[in-house]
Amino acid sequence: MDTASQNKLEQRARELARVPTAQEAEEHIELLVFRMGGERFALETTSLVEVFRARELARLPRSEAPFFGVTVWRGDLLLLLDLRALLSLPMSAEDQLTHVVVLRTDRSALGLLMELEREIVSVPASEVREVAETKTYVRAITRSGLQILDPAALLRL
Repeated sequence: MDTASQNKLEQRARELARVPTAQEAEEHIELLVFRMGGERFALETTSLVEVFRARELARLPRSEAPFFGVTVWRGDLLLLLDLRALLSLPMSAEDQLTHVVVLRTDRSALGLLMELEREIVSVPASEVREVAETKTYVRAITRSGLQILDPAALLRL
């Protein structure tokens, strides 16, 4: 091996062996960002099963908000929620409910209709503040104002 290659390998080894600083080692939360009623919301990616384009949606006759309808997902019917109604957001013609995000527990699955920003962000845990019980479906807010929804509360509907 020539000297240049040896030096490059030694440099890489030093970088990999370096102990990260406290700031570098800080825990981060990965979030899927979406927009509703002019506001930005997020869900932790650890709570998501799948994201797919909204197609072949069937409205439920006489259903009340926030229940929107159903779609077929993995051979079963998936109940869909319209988060605008659930979060008391204005219904806007500008909202393009183009995607379904699936949340699931051992016993049930639920689809959330939303307009994705096609953005996954990693936020330092130190920038996330838990909120009071007043907003039942929002569990935390980031320093930048991004509202993080509580998937467990949504699945209890």
